[in-house]
Amino acid sequence: MGETNNKATVQKILQAAMTKDWDEWAKHFHEDLVIDWPQSGERVEGRDTATELHSNVPDDGASGELLSVRGEGDLVVSEVKLRYGDGSTWFWANIYEFLDGKVARVTGYFAESTEPPDWRAQWVTKV
Repeated sequence: MGETNNKATVQKILQAAMTKDWDEWAKHFHEDLVIDWPQSGERVEGRDTATELHSNVPDDGASGELLSVRGEGDLVVSEVKLRYGDGSTWFWANIYEFLDGKVARVTGYFAESTEPPDWRAQWVTKV
């Protein structure tokens, strides 16, 4: 599958996740899917297990905004801005690896939005 199709697949996955359409979400993953979350040291093994886990996430009032999807070939990266019901903003980056037209591996990183330290101000532009 070409890189344009892989990017479109990632967009479909993220749209399904944001609307909690777990049947649509699952159909884009390889049955031997592996998801790693390095920050918490967790691994999810298998598409069915991943689908069950995601469909049981507590409703925390989160909403997402897709910032970008980029990549080449069988490697695609997404960036999403998440806003939670408690008022916090988080950034979520996923690295997707494709095998035979389906996502076989995902590595996901989450980080809460923070204010930059004053010492960097002379070198950066706040966006």
